[in-house]
Amino acid sequence: MPWFFAASQVDEPFRMFSVSHLSALALVAAFLWFLYAKREVLRLERHSKMVRRALAALLLACEGALQLWYLTSSGWHAAYALPLHLCSITLLLSVVVLLTRNAHLYEVLYFAGVGGAVQALLTPELYYPFPHFRFFHFFLATPGLSGPVCI
Repeated sequence: MPWFFAASQVDEPFRMFSVSHLSALALVAAFLWFLYAKREVLRLERHSKMVRRALAALLLACEGALQLWYLTSSGWHAAYALPLHLCSITLLLSVVVLLTRNAHLYEVLYFAGVGGAVQALLTPELYYPFPHFRFFHFFLATPGLSGPVCI
């Protein structure tokens, strides 16, 4: 699978509202609906801690895998690899909120994370099609920004 982690695009670029995009959106919606539907069970302390830690680990793994991809594909460069974009910052803040349950940070993250995540999911600036690593990274990390809202 050298194309999965390749630096250059494979055949043709990602197409907005293609079958792969709509399928990914459906899976994201199902995941968020599941979190919402199971919110009472997930609020129990024994489940809450485990789910919050799992979501935080998933988000950190996504960011770590992205940094690894930058290193192996085109060389890591501070101009695009540092987490200084709103999505990257909210991803890291989501990890902090999931682990600390900081209510003040949650309020800021609610507006920055959810608004940005919805916009990004509906109109992604994604050049790599399914089944490239960047496609999976995008659709795993972006809804994760909404995870703290549901828990």
